[in-house]
Amino acid sequence: MDFDLMRQRGLAVLREGIPPLPKELKHSDSVPISYWTSDLGGAVHSIFFTEDSEGIFCPADVTFQYGRSEDGLHPINTNLFRNANRTDAIGDPNLCGSSLTTSSRRLAAI
Repeated sequence: MDFDLMRQRGLAVLREGIPPLPKELKHSDSVPISYWTSDLGGAVHSIFFTEDSEGIFCPADVTFQYGRSEDGLHPINTNLFRNANRTDAIGDPNLCGSSLTTSSRRLAAI
């Protein structure tokens, strides 16, 4: 995953809002899902898939921070904290009230 590119795309989200989803999503796509701005800066939260050492895709997310100066918004290079290996309630069609499982193994088989 190209986090530098995601960080730069976040600037466009702060200026223009969240773009429409592509017609087809790939495991390599990142999708901004929320953002906020203030007089001091802003943030953009994105979701994506990451591949583990076994080749299994896992849902993950990251938040990028931005500061504001007289030149406008700019990325703040902070240490990234990304969340992965999450329960994927949306991607699992077999939930129907059963215990939650991740869809990563199912997606790896597709």
